[in-house]
Amino acid sequence: MSRLTLGPLLGLYFLLLALLVWARPLLPVDETRYLAVAWEIHLSGDPFHLTRNFAPYADKPPLLFWLINLVWMVTGVNEFAARLVGPAFAVAMIGASAALAARLWRDQPSVPRDNAIILGNTLGFLLFGGATMFDTMLGLAVLLSLRQLWRIGIEGQGGWRSWAGLGLAFTFGFYAKGPVILLHLAAPLLFFRWWAVERIGARRFGLGLGLAFLVLALGALLWLVPALLTATPDFRHELLWRQSAGRLGGGLAHDRPFWFFLVVLPVLLFPWSLSRPFWKGLADAAGSGDPGLRLCLTWFAGAFVLFSLTASKQAHYLVPELPAAALLTARMLADGRRPVASAASWLCLIAGLAILSLALLDLGGLTARFLPDLLSAGQWALVGLLILLLGPLSARLGFVAGQASLGFGLVAVLYLVAASGGMFREYDSEVLRQALVQSGNGPWAVTGAKYEAQLNFAGRAIRAIPTLSDRVAIEHWAAATPAGVLFGPVEGVAVEVAPERSLRYDGVELGIWSARAIAASAPHIKVSPPSGSAALAGAAVLLSR
Repeated sequence: MSRLTLGPLLGLYFLLLALLVWARPLLPVDETRYLAVAWEIHLSGDPFHLTRNFAPYADKPPLLFWLINLVWMVTGVNEFAARLVGPAFAVAMIGASAALAARLWRDQPSVPRDNAIILGNTLGFLLFGGATMFDTMLGLAVLLSLRQLWRIGIEGQGGWRSWAGLGLAFTFGFYAKGPVILLHLAAPLLFFRWWAVERIGARRFGLGLGLAFLVLALGALLWLVPALLTATPDFRHELLWRQSAGRLGGGLAHDRPFWFFLVVLPVLLFPWSLSRPFWKGLADAAGSGDPGLRLCLTWFAGAFVLFSLTASKQAHYLVPELPAAALLTARMLADGRRPVASAASWLCLIAGLAILSLALLDLGGLTARFLPDLLSAGQWALVGLLILLLGPLSARLGFVAGQASLGFGLVAVLYLVAASGGMFREYDSEVLRQALVQSGNGPWAVTGAKYEAQLNFAGRAIRAIPTLSDRVAIEHWAAATPAGVLFGPVEGVAVEVAPERSLRYDGVELGIWSARAIAASAPHIKVSPPSGSAALAGAAVLLSR
């Protein structure tokens, strides 16, 4: 595949992902939390000791936060610029996947381009490729690792340089999302002799892999040593043990049943999961002598099984495996006659017709409302019509372009629904920030919920936003901080006075109270004049706007 062909395609995908980023707010709790960590690195100038709400943060390694700060060195602190880091790595994933396809099947020149289009228009890739998260960086690290393994196992380049290169790819993955990269690569390593042509002896393989792990260890220590030398024992335990063992054995967030990915995977891979070439690629790979198909099968199926067996599961954990599915599908398309359409086209046709029919019934007042009241009946009719049109459109464009139109078209419709129904506004931390500013110019505090630093970046906080646990703590805070503003879920907040404002944020009805109103409702608490630090915090909040 020529660079002239791939280059414009990658540029187009970057523009599409950037458009999707621009069209929605920074989403809680993940994206808001990661921007907060990057913001606090910017404030402290310390790239080794990560903090969230100015407390030690050990959940993730530092690469994403470092890169965001590098971007800010050029653009200044800017939300949109920071949010383009994720799409940049997503586009790099497409390029690396196409480059790997060219190595796997040198005699099939159509596979790299088809692979790029298939991957770039997979529903899971479009939804998570623009996210300010770690999975596209990890996906690129996995692709680079597999490239090195292919050089070792197929191209006969099994010298120490190739193994050291594998170690560098491991290190990149570690800095992207931690040691979980080894879980993504476990099956290709364990089944190396099944898919590889080069018959590397066990001793040579072990020495090479040992070198790769040595490079990984040395690279990881460049961050871990300065981070741990001055860390507390609790932080060391969190970083070195709990984050890995807890995700495997359970006890952390996102614990889900073993069948979770069975349900999620067809959605992530839409529309290709409803196409014959993808399933044919999976079926043919096991019995094929094609090392490329075998590698893709071990990569895809191995990660699926291993992550299904772990306790902690999120849909985006399998983003690094999306290129494997795209490679299998593209390879099958190179072998035979391309279908005109797939079940996904018929599904869109039927679903669009159903939504349009129900919306027209609602418009005519013939029945009780069937569709959710997120949109008006007229808006639902437009959504149904758009989904309905995707079916015949995809059939007329040819298989690859048609299926790609289904993937991107469905994401565009989802964004339309979210924007038209006001869903994006309910997840916009800027809306919450503005409501807090209207209630007072003092420092903020939160109660009634676990605070995940959702407002630290939006509010450009320069110190921790305290979490108040009970009524006594709230009243004492209100007395000591008369210019302050408190927010938290309306249900369960331990104050007698009604909130001055309320709004929905992240699926919860939040109330906003001024500290003066809370203190006035508790006359037994003596109100203090604003302290110097409180006044400074309030001024900082206002100056940051």
